[in-house]
Amino acid sequence: MAWSSASVVVNSGFNNDKPLFLVNKLNKYTIGQWTDDALNIIDNPFYSPNLAVNNYPAFVSKAENLGFTAYVQLEYYFATGIDFDVVGFLHHNFMTFSNPRVQIVIADNASFTSNLAIIFDSNPLLTSKRRISFLSTRYINVQYIALRITSTELVTPGKNPFVGLFFVSDRFQMAMQPNEPYDPDKLITQRQEYNSESGTTFMYKNATGLLQAEIEWYLGTDTNLVDVNQLISLNNLYDATDGFNQCFGWVPNPLSAPDRYFWVLETTKEFHKPYADGGILIEYSMDLLEQAPSFRSDKINLT
Repeated sequence: MAWSSASVVVNSGFNNDKPLFLVNKLNKYTIGQWTDDALNIIDNPFYSPNLAVNNYPAFVSKAENLGFTAYVQLEYYFATGIDFDVVGFLHHNFMTFSNPRVQIVIADNASFTSNLAIIFDSNPLLTSKRRISFLSTRYINVQYIALRITSTELVTPGKNPFVGLFFVSDRFQMAMQPNEPYDPDKLITQRQEYNSESGTTFMYKNATGLLQAEIEWYLGTDTNLVDVNQLISLNNLYDATDGFNQCFGWVPNPLSAPDRYFWVLETTKEFHKPYADGGILIEYSMDLLEQAPSFRSDKINLT
């Protein structure tokens, strides 16, 4: 069945630059592989295509480029088509190639010749290790999708692109910013410490500059919700992440700073909406921890 499309109905939360969440749908693929423009499969056995969609950006999927090709692409096929209106990728080496052009394409067959459409195009600039696009079109029943990298350097064997996360998603939109006090730029360091008998504490750094977002929303009362769609989004987010058992995207300002997004883990392992004040007031809290790598410089000066 061919993919189709429809205009995205954007709600007021997005138009008012309120936060939203993302959940990657590409990890439900049937077949994943790297190919070149001659349809050769160029998977690297140590960096499989699964690593780009398993929601851990630190672990990359890499092509084994044979050379003499105009482009290589990381492609996924689905037995049952998927719907989405957000696409993106992060932790990649595409900027190290000469004049890189990165596209996301969809089609109706495995050779990407039937009903081919470019739904994202970085041309002419690719300046950030994290990219996202909130599409004006919602794509429906997509069974073939690929992340395509074009560069003149790909004619050289061994010039191997890699990517840590490639994703498509729905929008789990919030209606408001988190309650104050809230620090949107709180950073933490993860390390292991060993106290020696000499009194010296040795440290092993795991990660530096990870975002930690401790957020809480006032949702209204049980008879008068501020926005019923926000509560629906939170319920849907919980279900889509299998009860917060997979990492997901957190975008604090999708309109004013879309590329400043983070792939996070919800660390409380709870879905907790306490009723207070005699069962009237409804609040919801989450603790989010960014998954490495942090791209600390991106957070200060995204372009």
